[in-house]
Amino acid sequence: MIEKHISKADLGWTAGIIDGEGCISIVIRNRRKKTNNLPEHQLHIYCQSKTKSMQDKLRCLWGGSVLFCTDKRQNRADTWKWCIVSKDAALLLSCILPYLVVKKDHAKLALLFRKSVDSGSHFLSVKDCELREKLYGDMRKLNRRGKIA
Repeated sequence: MIEKHISKADLGWTAGIIDGEGCISIVIRNRRKKTNNLPEHQLHIYCQSKTKSMQDKLRCLWGGSVLFCTDKRQNRADTWKWCIVSKDAALLLSCILPYLVVKKDHAKLALLFRKSVDSGSHFLSVKDCELREKLYGDMRKLNRRGKIA
């Protein structure tokens, strides 16, 4: 994360982009070399579009990385994807939370998840794992596509 003052206009712009084009998620990374075989959860925020300028501005404001993504499916355009993870993602969410509308619940859940990660030790208890799995499941429900039953 770039340590600098970010204007209210850029905070509002970022919140609008995340609300409309972004994704806030908790992902599971399974590490094969881990001795405890427990999944590793990580906070991710990303935004993907056909034009790179928006992703470059997000990277300039918040850090993260911009990647070129090729889609092999028929009639699909190649895209640019900006991604920010972990502590940097949580810091971004805490800055734009007052400006979010659509993804405010996603952000609150993500910050609760990140708080559980920051307060834990390197050795996870069963209770910590269960909490992270619950938060992961709750985020999946918020991100579900289609009609909600």
